[in-house]
Amino acid sequence: MAEPWHKKTFGDRAAGAILLIAGAVLGYLGAVQPYLGMVAQEPSVSLSFKLAGTFPLLLGLGAVYAFFGKRAVALFGPLQAPKWSLAILVVPLVFLGVAVYIVLSAQLKSHGYG
Repeated sequence: MAEPWHKKTFGDRAAGAILLIAGAVLGYLGAVQPYLGMVAQEPSVSLSFKLAGTFPLLLGLGAVYAFFGKRAVALFGPLQAPKWSLAILVVPLVFLGVAVYIVLSAQLKSHGYG
């Protein structure tokens, strides 16, 4: 008998696609929008560490799981119970997020924003 639709879980590829979309949205809100505000010389521009720092992680994990599917699960484990090897991917993405925040913050300060 087939499992009811409301009890089905997302596959790793679908979860990766959701993470990819969420990462793209957070990337726009956390990095692109403040940068465009700075370029347009808006009176105030806000930069969030949470948005600018986490979007590379979501974007990277989403891309790997959405595009590589079963190969990503074999190497890193499913998203619900990942293996320690996922740290090979997560640690550089976290550092990239911190670097994005630092660079954007320095650019905003050099243009006279907070």
